[in-house]
Amino acid sequence: MARSNTPRGEAWRNALRVTLLALAAAGTLAACGGGGGGSSGPAAPTPAPAPPPPPPPAPPSGSTDPQATLCTQFSKDLARSEAGVNYLNTVRSAANAPLLTHNATITDVIHRHVTYLIVNNEFTHYQTQGKPCFLGAAPADRFVAGSVGNYGFASESLAGVSGGTQASDRDAIDLKLDSIYHRFVLLAAEAREAGVSGANTVYGLNVGARTVDTAPSNRVVLWPFAGQGNVPTTFFSDLEQPDPVPERGEVGYPITVNVAPNMTLNVVNARLVDGAGNVVEIKQLLPGRELARNQAALVPLNPLAEQTTYTVSMRIQINGMTQDIAYSFRTSSEKFRLEPRG
Repeated sequence: MARSNTPRGEAWRNALRVTLLALAAAGTLAACGGGGGGSSGPAAPTPAPAPPPPPPPAPPSGSTDPQATLCTQFSKDLARSEAGVNYLNTVRSAANAPLLTHNATITDVIHRHVTYLIVNNEFTHYQTQGKPCFLGAAPADRFVAGSVGNYGFASESLAGVSGGTQASDRDAIDLKLDSIYHRFVLLAAEAREAGVSGANTVYGLNVGARTVDTAPSNRVVLWPFAGQGNVPTTFFSDLEQPDPVPERGEVGYPITVNVAPNMTLNVVNARLVDGAGNVVEIKQLLPGRELARNQAALVPLNPLAEQTTYTVSMRIQINGMTQDIAYSFRTSSEKFRLEPRG
């Protein structure tokens, strides 16, 4: 799959400020609440208590609960969600990841979380019980509460855009691909179903699998993929939470590899060279250390050159079985710079 050759509009680029948040392994988080306290002093004479105020009038017949209205103010667009999953499948096919089935119930769950974030002015994977539009504390809890089911794998990725600009589904997915943790969510080899939703300037995506396939697999998911063109030159590491390269802000576009979650990945050696044969300095994020045991990333420590062909060479082991990988990709004339959300 080739990335679109159409440059992003200047107004879009100038207005867009984005924060990314990914939760690759969704667990549960117990909700907690606070209690109030009080004090008492010496008793003092007080006038007779006033009669209690009358109860508020009952809402007119046919009226709706204000909180219910608050939590249903944004329309859910299943056609848009399906189109977003279709685009994600185009990406996954190019990267050698299994294709996903669009799930309308998963779409409802992520739509309700997007609504929660907007209503409560938050940007997080977790919800607090008692707040408006609460569904469940963590993504896996919301899968259960939202009638998706008790899935073996449930993951979430969020993009929050400020500056009054809405990103399209394709732009939002591309933003996530142009990072590290979000990319692993989008390209997870274990994912089988997905739903997406966006409202105002918040965009969310859930992927999941009812059961995780434990059969041995030598499938390797790569991004950028072999022969890919128009690859951005730059990754702004500070945009992602947690920051994968905290010692630097502006680095080169990351190269990632992931395998099935039940397999153990080992990177024996890795190298990136430019078109002139110069070795590019990289930082490796290794399986079982900075990343999960089935994930690895190569991050160039400086932005890549524009319109240049780069060659990746890796020797990896999957459960001890060696594979040699060598392929090339070509960079774009754009950095795709995105500023941190203010």
